[in-house]
Amino acid sequence: MNFLLQKKIFFILLFLNLCGCISTTIISSATIIAKTSSDSRSLGEQIDDFNIRLKVLYSLSKDQEIKKKARIISRIYKKKIILAGQAESYEILKKIVKKIRNIQYIKTMHNQIRVQKPISKKRILYDSLITAKIYEKFFFSKERKELLKIIFFTENQEVFLFGYADQKIEKIAVQIINRISKVKKIIVATSNEI
Repeated sequence: MNFLLQKKIFFILLFLNLCGCISTTIISSATIIAKTSSDSRSLGEQIDDFNIRLKVLYSLSKDQEIKKKARIISRIYKKKIILAGQAESYEILKKIVKKIRNIQYIKTMHNQIRVQKPISKKRILYDSLITAKIYEKFFFSKERKELLKIIFFTENQEVFLFGYADQKIEKIAVQIINRISKVKKIIVATSNEI
């Protein structure tokens, strides 16, 4: 996707946001479109990671206890997975980790699931707004191309950076995020290996 089209999409979404008419789904869709085009993975790697993510979602959705007592976010990058969210007990956390480990093709797992009550829908919305703010800051940065290759998301005011980034870009990303209000913590799980 060329820069002019990305810029137009961004300003349309920004206008809708200022009007108060935008949903989290629209923000997420625009982010996915922009990130897919700037992704450092090959199309085959993106498809492999997408298939692993579907297996993760399916595996966790089959378990009623996990559905009721946990909120799990997963992101995959080159067959490495980061898990974030909340599980009401250590036993549920162990069950989740076991299910993920049984999924074929996952090379590495970064477990950042917290043992606590799952967050509220209001908190989820605020987290989406933090993520949108990060995307905006990355988008208008001089290092936009490199920053947008990083997978990032927010869960309970913790921002997770995942994927590929060299140390310079990682440092810039952390500096940008540190200037955003309401961010409690930044968890960096990036790799500088291609």
